[in-house]
Amino acid sequence: MKKGFRIVRMRNGKITKEFALELYSHLSGSHMMPIIIDYVTGGEIIGLELVAPNAVAKWREWLGSTDPATAAPGTLRQLYGENKLKNVAHGCQTLEDANRMLDLYFGYENGVPRVPYRATMKECTCCIIKPHVIIDGNVGSILEQISTSKNFYISAIAMFSVSLLNAKEFYEIYKGVLPEYEAMCIHLAEGSCIALEVKCNDTKCCVVTEFRKLCGPRDPELCRQLYPNSIRAQYGKSILHNAVHCTDLPEEGELEVEYFFKLLAFN
Repeated sequence: MKKGFRIVRMRNGKITKEFALELYSHLSGSHMMPIIIDYVTGGEIIGLELVAPNAVAKWREWLGSTDPATAAPGTLRQLYGENKLKNVAHGCQTLEDANRMLDLYFGYENGVPRVPYRATMKECTCCIIKPHVIIDGNVGSILEQISTSKNFYISAIAMFSVSLLNAKEFYEIYKGVLPEYEAMCIHLAEGSCIALEVKCNDTKCCVVTEFRKLCGPRDPELCRQLYPNSIRAQYGKSILHNAVHCTDLPEEGELEVEYFFKLLAFN
């Protein structure tokens, strides 16, 4: 991620008004609080845990002024904000406030996430953004490429740390088939990855098959020759570090999404 931040947790979700009131309790008494509560509960949000030296102040500086109209040039709110309400993102005032909000958003209660995972596990394909992409800082570019495609939209997103045992279980279909099976498992487990549930805007299309075209063949070198605009052509380095995993078989799409958003989510 740019500006020196490292993403360590990420998840989309939809929160209730009761949850939002607790999340934004620091605004209690403000005339803006009811408006903010209605806005943040009106659709899905994405929660991020960002790590960097002096992260709270650094994030607020990168966000810019609350009002996009007066935010410094190049800040997120100046670039993407609409008004004081629709101003891109929230910035915590203190480290204590940040830790409280992180615990609320990413925490569990009685073994169940306080903010449920949003995956539907229906009519979907699975995309895993591999650890090397996160290290290289290309996550945003890949998400943008998928989101701006006329064919696809991301219906669920979450960051996971996968054990080697889980990686071998997830990739088991490739055992004895691909010579790099063991190396694939090791790479998936050696850092955080981001799992996506991807759906097709055209309900008549096979999302697994069509999304594989956007990703390109497994070998990035081949992609650069034949499909230069594909994800793997732009962000892959080798057959092992080829940017993303995408579901191979139409009947496996829902199962692979379920593996991450149902099984791993509750580990």
